[in-house]
Amino acid sequence: MIISIMEATIIIRTRPFVINSKIPSQELFDYLFTGVMKEDYVICTNNDSFQRKLSKLITQNKSVKGLQHLLKGVSENDSFIVVKHIIRDSFILAKLINKVRALNGEEIIESHKELAYQNIYACYSFGNCSNSIRSIGEKDKAQRVCRFCGKDAKSTTFREKAHAISEALGNKQWICCEECDPCNKLFSETIEIDIVNYLLPYLVTFGITGKKGKRSINGKNLKIISSENKSNNEVPLKLMFKFDNTVKIPNKLCKNGILNMPSLDFSNIQYIPQNVYKCFVKYTLSLIDHSLLNRFSNAICWIKESLTKRDLPYIYECDCEETLQHPTMDIFVNKNGDSDYPFCFSIFRVVNKAFIYIIPFCGDYTTFSALDVAKSYISNCGILRELNMSSVSAEPIPAVQFMFHVPKR
Repeated sequence: MIISIMEATIIIRTRPFVINSKIPSQELFDYLFTGVMKEDYVICTNNDSFQRKLSKLITQNKSVKGLQHLLKGVSENDSFIVVKHIIRDSFILAKLINKVRALNGEEIIESHKELAYQNIYACYSFGNCSNSIRSIGEKDKAQRVCRFCGKDAKSTTFREKAHAISEALGNKQWICCEECDPCNKLFSETIEIDIVNYLLPYLVTFGITGKKGKRSINGKNLKIISSENKSNNEVPLKLMFKFDNTVKIPNKLCKNGILNMPSLDFSNIQYIPQNVYKCFVKYTLSLIDHSLLNRFSNAICWIKESLTKRDLPYIYECDCEETLQHPTMDIFVNKNGDSDYPFCFSIFRVVNKAFIYIIPFCGDYTTFSALDVAKSYISNCGILRELNMSSVSAEPIPAVQFMFHVPKR
């Protein structure tokens, strides 16, 4: 149980809930909550001495009576913890809950996700890039230096608007001021093509518009077009079949409410796995604070180099319940220099997908599993899948399997 008070947070061992109460003064607070002092909290005991002091306070100020009523659920001589400020960090609260349970001889909740990964979160500072409009980096064009090639405004140009995350993925908010025109052109003609092809089925199905508005999937025998007219988060899709004389069309296209048709061929839509990884990393480096860029010089060289076989860490992917119209990014940077964890990793959400990946070539990442963080951080997610993005070959996307349900009229 967690009791949030005006001046403090009290943690006891029964089920969690929050109740507002008020301690009239700091002096009365210090008088009531005496016990074993720790770093920033006090370990108290619900014994006779505590109850006598509480009863005395109630005679002086009836606003304390609610606290006495609440503590009736605490067994005699149970220990509890009092922190002299309001705690809003769920990880700290989870740690203190287990501390109280241990003090009272109860089993520690190992399954508590905040506790299981508290060391990881203690090592990282956290930044979130969501829906608010923001320009990253130097606003004055004359003072800009490209974060991907190192050239300044005298050596290159910054005329074009460089999206920190590809506009094709629905990003209209985040602009990187420190990406020069040649680098912007290079990325748009190489790695960004691969990530769009990789995510194309989801972008079309959920109606995510790019620079040119509505988009389509052009397979060998089927074209799927998403409509801009959305109703209740449902996006109508228009299907245009392209069959030649060699394809045998079934006599009955609709059977038991399911459209019966020849296999659909999307083998012409290809992507290079390593370029998808490069694009994920490029997004992180477009959004991260400029002061940290010197730690990523090797990663930047890798993003721009020609395809070379690399031993890269796995990316983890999962499906999310919520569908986003605009992508979001969470960036974690190692603040303690702990070599057991990578210097930086990111969680990128786009449409109904979440991807977690390490920024490679900026420290040792062989001892760390991104899955550990993914399990504790991505909520409401399905099964995490490992994606090996080390391949440099142009592999066709596996044929997308569609099953069209035709409603009965």
